[in-house]
Amino acid sequence: MRKPRSTLRTYAQQTGDKLVKLFMLVIARDTTHAALMATIESGAFFAGRQVARS
Repeated sequence: MRKPRSTLRTYAQQTGDKLVKLFMLVIARDTTHAALMATIESGAFFAGRQVARS
């Protein structure tokens, strides 16, 4: 995740464009499948970097 972030920052600086923030889109099949949110927001997913980002 660090490489894309630094690449976007460098691009914005070189072109004068606005810095674009990375995001992750998760689509669930139904409400049962939406229970994945608990996993995504846990410390085990992406080493806890997605906690409190929803």
